[in-house]
Formats: sequence, structure tokens, C-alpha cells
Amino acid sequence: MRTSTAEPAARGALLLGGCAILVLFGWVMLRMARLVTRPVHTLSEAVKSVEGGDFDTARAMLPAVPSADEIGTLTRDVDTMLGQIDTLIHENYEKQLLLQDTRYKMLQAQINPHFLYNTLSTLSWLVRAGKNEEAGRLIINLGDMLRAAFSPKQNTTAAADVQLVRSYIDIQ
Repeated sequence: MRTSTAEPAARGALLLGGCAILVLFGWVMLRMARLVTRPVHTLSEAVKSVEGGDFDTARAMLPAVPSADEIGTLTRDVDTMLGQIDTLIHENYEKQLLLQDTRYKMLQAQINPHFLYNTLSTLSWLVRAGKNEEAGRLIINLGDMLRAAFSPKQNTTAAADVQLVRSYIDIQ
């Protein structure tokens, strides 16, 4: 049996063509697989940054316009969930600040009458003892303290705070 030289060349070309088609098919399949795995990987990375408490980075990782498939639906749901969690955290923080402020005011309301009663008792004792100069200073310091306590200004200077502390120490 005689074979022509064209047959081995045809076989080689056919084999090479089959390999090229196989490589091309593999490349196309890899690209298609990445279309599915890339959004899932992005969601996974966003969730990991949420675990670290970084909501802004997680929301920035999500695509601006999610796809119309199941991954897009999941992406929109994750974005909605992150917004709700962020809102709840801020509301909780504000409530904690309000609670802390309320506790402070309650404690201040309990302390202020005792301070005032003790100061007035001291003032009474100084007047009875004839220490009028000391009583006068005590009245001035008490006036400074009361003026600062009832002042609507929230911000004061360091010098005013130092003077207030001096008045308090003098009273004590």
C-alpha cells in the first residue's frame, strides 16, 4: 500500500486544526466562567470588608448598575442590606450619645443640690463665725459657678474654665 506525502501533511493539519479548535473552545469557556465568577468574587470581597466594619468600601466595590440575572439581584439585595445596617448603626450611635447625655444630666442634677446645700451651709458658718471677707469671696465664687452652670453658651475659653475650677476649689 502506497501512501502519498499529502496524507501525513493532511493528518498533521487536521490534528493542528483540532488542537487549535480545542484551545479556542477552552479559552471561550474560561471567559464565560469568569463572567459568572467575577461578580461572585466581588460580592465575596465586599462581604469581607463589611466584616471589618468598612461599609463605604464594600458599597464602592459593588457595581453601579447590577446585571439583570440572579447575581445582579443578589448584588442589589446586598447593597440594600448595607444601607440598612449603616442606618441602624448611626441610629444606635445617636441613641447611645443621647443616653450618655441623659445619664450625665441625671448625675449632675443629683450632685448640684448637694453642692449648693453644702456651700450655703459653709457660707452660714462663715457669717456666724464673723469671717465676712471669706464669706464675701465664697459668694463671688458661688456666683461665678452658678453663672457658668446656667449660661446658654456651650463653648468657653481655657482661661474661663481655669477660673471656674479655681472658684470650685475655693468653695470646697
